[in-house]
Amino acid sequence: MRLRRKAYHRTSSSYSDDRGVNLGAAGRFEWSTDDANANLMVLNLPSGGSVDVPVFVSGIDIKDTDLGLFDGITQPWVGAVDADKDAAIGLTFSADDTPGIEVKGTFDRTYTIPDAGADATFLMTDSYRTVWGFACGLSGEDTDGAGTNGAGMTGGAVDLTTNQFDDGSGTVSVKIYDHGTTTWDDLSTSSSLTGWTANYQLQPDADSEEAGDAFAIGFSTKFCEVAFNDLSTGSGAMATYAADCGKWQYSTGDGTWDDLTVYDGTDSTAQDGKRPLQRAGAISFAPPSDWVAATYDGQEAYWIQWVFTAAQLTQSALIDTTNKDEPFVVIPNDDAFSAPFKATIGKIRVTDMGATVHDAAVKFVVGNFTTGTFTEEFTWTASQYNDTFSPSTPLAVASGDKVGVLITDDGGSTANPVLHVEFEATYLD
Repeated sequence: MRLRRKAYHRTSSSYSDDRGVNLGAAGRFEWSTDDANANLMVLNLPSGGSVDVPVFVSGIDIKDTDLGLFDGITQPWVGAVDADKDAAIGLTFSADDTPGIEVKGTFDRTYTIPDAGADATFLMTDSYRTVWGFACGLSGEDTDGAGTNGAGMTGGAVDLTTNQFDDGSGTVSVKIYDHGTTTWDDLSTSSSLTGWTANYQLQPDADSEEAGDAFAIGFSTKFCEVAFNDLSTGSGAMATYAADCGKWQYSTGDGTWDDLTVYDGTDSTAQDGKRPLQRAGAISFAPPSDWVAATYDGQEAYWIQWVFTAAQLTQSALIDTTNKDEPFVVIPNDDAFSAPFKATIGKIRVTDMGATVHDAAVKFVVGNFTTGTFTEEFTWTASQYNDTFSPSTPLAVASGDKVGVLITDDGGSTANPVLHVEFEATYLD
């Protein structure tokens, strides 16, 4: 018997104009003639912001993979994912009418962008966007190791060498104020004031103080943390008090001050700064937006002061006259994050990488420690693994500037965040 071979033919599907294929719940692919002057292939994507995002990417074996790279995207994003699926690069918009190139995930910080003034032509000038990842580690208001009782600067060891008082010849200024005679003098010559027995004495003699007496710490740019790492060595002495008797303030102009909320690691009573210098430690705060430079005892600087509000001092604080180095204005160490090029930081994404998420609200600021400029204070909600914040004014950085994060208040969390930060930066020509 002779068998007949049946022929099979592959067939193709045809779609007429403006008819296409629906993809999932929100996507559609079609040949569109809606524009009378430009018929074109259209990939229609969802509006974004929730589970469905307007992203079109190619990659190797990315089907059935939770990439975790595109959460919350609201602008169209077209790009490619790398082979190990932990990074992506694409074309997108940072905002309406603002195109750019964006990199997401884990990537080497290698950029082929010309410096300002270079001869090369860079077509994406002022539009190139990238994300800088910064692993900070365990972070809290008292974890940075600046002295025995440190404050909240994140990302490894801090620098207690570059900016110090150094017997009046360093970059940090310290002035003493006698309210009774309305006289300012340098810490190194404090014995010239009425009621101060010794030089290098931060407070008047016990039982000689009065409301309005003060000591002030100044620096050439805004700062967010100062530290005392000693006080008790040699001729130094720590303060003691019978009750709360003072507060921290910041300069708002020559002769004017406003109250400053601090975390005071030198205050062993309540860390609220009402009884400072009872021990070594650091004082940290969110730099106020209306903080301005002022001149005291002939020195112009950005000043904070601790001022007596009542007479409750039982022993005066005195720095060691052998080292004469403290206090210090604390900055990130050389292993901190360094800006790879001139840019503005417009978004800050924080992620808690800990096994247990922080269980209280965490407040923080981001600063350019090279220029002394800071964002406003942000609040990261308790039990939230990640969040994104946008400074009211983008933080400007230049190539090599030190960028850091200061935890100003961890809310007494029993599980401090293991912090990873991403800065969304826009290149500047």
